[in-house]
Amino acid sequence: MATYNRFDNSNLDWRLATYVTESAYDQVKKSAGANAVIYGTPVGANYSDYQSAAKSKSETYNESLTLNQATNIMWTGLDPSAGNAYRECLKAKIFSSKGLHLAVISATRSEVSVLVSWIPTGQGKIKPLWTWAGTEKFPKKLQPGDTGLVLKRPTQQQMLQVNFNGNQDTLIIEPYPATPTPATYVQMTTVETYRSPEQVGWSDGFSSPYTLCSADKPDSWVIRRVIDFHLESSQDRKTCGRWTLCGGSQADTSRRACRVTSVQGFTKGAYGGYGRMTSVMTVEWTHPEKVTPAAAASSPTP
Repeated sequence: MATYNRFDNSNLDWRLATYVTESAYDQVKKSAGANAVIYGTPVGANYSDYQSAAKSKSETYNESLTLNQATNIMWTGLDPSAGNAYRECLKAKIFSSKGLHLAVISATRSEVSVLVSWIPTGQGKIKPLWTWAGTEKFPKKLQPGDTGLVLKRPTQQQMLQVNFNGNQDTLIIEPYPATPTPATYVQMTTVETYRSPEQVGWSDGFSSPYTLCSADKPDSWVIRRVIDFHLESSQDRKTCGRWTLCGGSQADTSRRACRVTSVQGFTKGAYGGYGRMTSVMTVEWTHPEKVTPAAAASSPTP
């Protein structure tokens, strides 16, 4: 919780927002209010809004985080004033059982501070075995209790492990993840056709009006134009205004196009009195598409 409202560069990373649980979100919102920011993302009206805001950012960037990378950023974002509370939490949840335990208690972009806890299972002072690819010197002996270590952040993922007679623990230490870089986009065109169910009118009556609309799309999609609208029928019901009713175009927007249609039946016995017709609408959308740099260089923009 100490990391959520930090505003320094080590913590403003929308990629962490996907790891915020709903219960943690509720706790922050209750204590900080609706104007709070968690990992650089406004809390919004509810948890769904918060996750949607984070997702919208993810659509403009290429990078994501593994759980280990996210954890390493969270270590770095720990509020120094919350250090004692965090240590108590570690002792209650991690260091409460006998054996060897490792936990990060704080970190910067260049260093990681690790707490080693040895709670004897019988023997007091021990000579542990350490696994680490860096140049740091580790204590050859551990007394019961806590020992602090400071490690340089590695340039690639490394494992820190301590072992003594089957008592062991492991930490995964990551390089500090790079700042997200904008993705490359090109503007693409997509054409979609929508069809109504068959509409049926009888005698001199018209069928109930049917509203045919374009599909819901992401906010970044825009209707460029309605390419075509027509009626299909095996009868003389293929023309708007000729025993048919067509309308709705005046309400079109850049996000939605609709047509309202109805068909009249036959009054002199033809086709059993039933008039049948289907309405068809074809819409051209434009939308951004994320591509690789190489593909972007060769892709024309419509």
